[in-house]
Amino acid sequence: MSQDTRFLLPLKILSIIALIWLISYSIFFNEWLWLLSTYIAYKVIETVGEQIGFHRYFAHRSFRTTKLGHQILCWTGVPLAQGTPLGSTAIHRSHHKMPDTPDDIHSPIYMTWWDLFKLQFRTESYYKDKKVVIPRDLVRDPTVMFIHRNYFTIWLIWLAVSVLISWKFLFFFTLSIVGLNVIHGSLRIYLYHLNTWGSYRNFDIPGDYSTNNQWLHWYDLGEGLHNNHHKNPGNYSMAVKPNEYDPAAWIVRYCFLAKNHCYNF
Repeated sequence: MSQDTRFLLPLKILSIIALIWLISYSIFFNEWLWLLSTYIAYKVIETVGEQIGFHRYFAHRSFRTTKLGHQILCWTGVPLAQGTPLGSTAIHRSHHKMPDTPDDIHSPIYMTWWDLFKLQFRTESYYKDKKVVIPRDLVRDPTVMFIHRNYFTIWLIWLAVSVLISWKFLFFFTLSIVGLNVIHGSLRIYLYHLNTWGSYRNFDIPGDYSTNNQWLHWYDLGEGLHNNHHKNPGNYSMAVKPNEYDPAAWIVRYCFLAKNHCYNF
C-alpha cells in the first residue's frame, strides 16, 4: 500500500528555494505579476484540493459529490505535493483520534513551529513508524488508488510538462506553489491549536486545545474555525454562529454537493 515519497524531500527543498527566488525576482525586477498569479493559483488549488478535497471530503466524508466532482477532488490536491488523498487522509484521521496529546502526530502543544515545519519534509516511512492506520474506505476507490500507486510518475510528468512550458513556469509556478504550501501547512497547524491574537473557542472540548480565529479564518476561507471543526468534524461547514463565515463551505454547497452525508471518525 506504499507510495514512493522519497522524491518529496528534494522536491520540497527545491520548492522553498524556488519560492525565495520568485519573491526576490518580483522585488528586484518589479515583476509582480508572477508572484500575484502564482499566489492566486495556489489559493484556488489549496482551497479546492486540500481544504475541500483532502480534508472535508476524503478525511471526514462530510458530503457526497457527483462523479465529476469526485474526480476533481481526487486530482486537484496533487500539485501541492502534500501526498495522495489516501496518505493525507490517514495522517489527518490519526490527528483527530488523539488531538493535542503526546500521541498526536502534529500538535503545537508538544511541538514547536520549527518541528511542525520539518514535518512537511517527512516521507512515508516516518508515518509508518507512527503506526498511522490506512483508511480502508479509500482503498476501494480506483482513482484514489491509481494516484497513490503512481504518485511518483504523475509528478515526473507534471515536472516534465512544466519544463516544456518554460523554466519560469517550473520555478515560479509549479515549485513555488509547493513552497507556499509547505509554509502555509506548518503555520496552519501551529496557529489553530494555540491561543493567539484573535483566537476564541465556542466549545470546551476536554484535552483538545483547538481554537477559532476571527481574523485568520477569512484568510484561510473558513479553515480557521478549527474549534468548531474539532467539535463537529463530520460537518462540511465549519461556521456555527451568525457572525462566522465559511467560504469553502459555500463552494461545496454550490459546486460539489450532491447530497449531504456526514460521518464522524
